[in-house]
Amino acid sequence: MLNAVPFCKAQREILKILSGKVVVGHAICNDFRALKYFHPKALTRDTSKIPLLNQKVGLPENTAVSLKRFAKELLHKDIQV
Repeated sequence: MLNAVPFCKAQREILKILSGKVVVGHAICNDFRALKYFHPKALTRDTSKIPLLNQKVGLPENTAVSLKRFAKELLHKDIQV
C-alpha cells in the first residue's frame, strides 16, 4: 500500500463522481459505509432490495440474496470463484 492513493483523496474523487447521479449496485449500502458517505435514497438502486429479483430466483421477497446466487440463478454464470 506504499503507492496507494490516500483514502481522503480517493473518497473526494469518488464523491465528486457520485454527486447527483443514480447509483446502482448490490448491497450498495456497504460501499457507502466504507466511503463514510450517505447517498440520497431517491438516487440509489440496490439490487439486493428488489423483490422481483428474489421472485425470479424462487425465494421469498424479504430474503437477502447474494450477488453470487443471483448471477448463478438468473445469468447461469459463476462469479466470485
